[in-house]
Amino acid sequence: SIVELINDIAEQTNLLALNATIEAARAGDVVAALDALDRQRVLCAHRAGPRGVRHWTELIERWLAPDLDAVPRADGRYAGQPLLVTTNDYETNLYNGDSGVVVRQGDELVAAFRRGGEPIVLPLVRLGDVRALHAMTVHRAQGSQFDSVTVLMPFATSPLATRQTFYTAITRAVTEVRLVGSADSVLASVHRPIARATGLRARLAGALTPVAASRPTTLPGKVSDS
Repeated sequence: SIVELINDIAEQTNLLALNATIEAARAGDVVAALDALDRQRVLCAHRAGPRGVRHWTELIERWLAPDLDAVPRADGRYAGQPLLVTTNDYETNLYNGDSGVVVRQGDELVAAFRRGGEPIVLPLVRLGDVRALHAMTVHRAQGSQFDSVTVLMPFATSPLATRQTFYTAITRAVTEVRLVGSADSVLASVHRPIARATGLRARLAGALTPVAASRPTTLPGKVSDS
């Protein structure tokens, strides 16, 4: 099952990277925490479902729970928690898709992000819309690079099992790619080109054909031949 596959890879990849992130964040080492965060990323084609971002995030949060602070914060934040910005915030210069990590500084928790290669540190209360970043969609990962990438392959029948999604996912990795899924899902993704807005084309064709047949089109400034 996909849960067994995820359990198998988690101990070898994502949890190891998260442990390194948590250790650095607890020690207050902003740069080391951000570096550890960027060493590994889990990519999903889907947001929901057994191979989606939400499912993976819930699993990781449950796996980490026994090792976190004995008294959880009301906001659910903890040192080492990876963060994903989901809306643009021009006051803090954080933008949709930016990633960061919660770091302990003294008795407080703060959020650290990279901006132009340099880390910036903000109080948690300054953050806008963010969520835990234990996985992200392939689409959102475009333009990013990580040392190692684990790709949760969509089912072979998924409309997102396409060559473009597959290529985008594997080219996010600098040194290592790990694929989680069946051979069928990989082959389907390799051989199936993307079909953009196929359903929309069909609906538009159906809607426009009767109009074109019943009434000639007159362009502005032109006189119809009819």
